[in-house]
Amino acid sequence: MLLLSLGTGTTSDFDETYTAAEAARWGSTYMTDYYLSSAFKALGSQDNYLRVQVSPIIMYLVS
Repeated sequence: MLLLSLGTGTTSDFDETYTAAEAARWGSTYMTDYYLSSAFKALGSQDNYLRVQVSPIIMYLVS
């Protein structure tokens, strides 16, 4: 399976490990991305999951 995920967050948010209590405060977008990223990594298919993000600096420059 190959998955392309489009979003406006940052992937650097998921470079760490988080507890359930910390993750409970996230919005559904972050939870979905974190879950999918973790699932693909656990299955050894992390190269089949790509999250495309809009950089916050670009959003700042555009507005």
